[in-house]
Amino acid sequence: MKWLAVFTCLLSALVLSGCSTVTQGSGQHTGPAVTTAAGSPDFPTGSASTSQSSAPPPPVTTPPSTQPPAAPTRQQREDRLTAQTNGQAHVLVQVSGGFEAASFDQHTNIQFWRSVGNTVSWTQIGQSSYPYSPAVGSPAQATVHGALLSRMQHATFILTANLTGDGSGNDVAYTTGARGWGVIKAEPNGNIGPSGQPVGEDKIGLAYHFAFASGRLKTEDCPSDKPIASCGTDHVDKLWLWTGSDFARV
Repeated sequence: MKWLAVFTCLLSALVLSGCSTVTQGSGQHTGPAVTTAAGSPDFPTGSASTSQSSAPPPPVTTPPSTQPPAAPTRQQREDRLTAQTNGQAHVLVQVSGGFEAASFDQHTNIQFWRSVGNTVSWTQIGQSSYPYSPAVGSPAQATVHGALLSRMQHATFILTANLTGDGSGNDVAYTTGARGWGVIKAEPNGNIGPSGQPVGEDKIGLAYHFAFASGRLKTEDCPSDKPIASCGTDHVDKLWLWTGSDFARV
């Protein structure tokens, strides 16, 4: 039974060798690799909030302009006055807020107009006449010029024409006051002022000359003690300033 003993001994040696392998191993895991922290995370690292697309803002609505329209130009007003007066000669004077004007013909007629604000149209605000007569022997050859004098709100106009046969009366001045538009005449208190009337049969209102002088009205008259022929060199000059109702001498 010697072979049985040898077999038993070999078997025992094999068993002891296997046991030694298990107890003296390296202990390393031989299964699947474990994912470390350096691998891909299970959840995203970004913010947990979900980004929502916002609607575009409504367009900005610009309110309509509230600025008033620009006032007409002087030329636009003048063109309209020409149309309204059928081409009559005229002169414009700038006043507060717009213009006043005088239109006239060569047959004693003169009208007064006003255009203010943003309208181009004219409103007739008065009318008068000048004392021309064909018996004078020459055409009227009327001309007009105007100005806004110191302290006044309305224009003053001076008409120059062949008004008398002797040359003593060549000018008539017009403005408006409490009586409306009319000739500037001498008053009982020694002043001169708007009468609201034309020149009458008494010829009051006629002057050798009227003129504008530094915001004042200037009269040039023939002296009563000298012949009219010498009036050109010896006329009497006076300056007049508006008081609010008439002109006082200064």
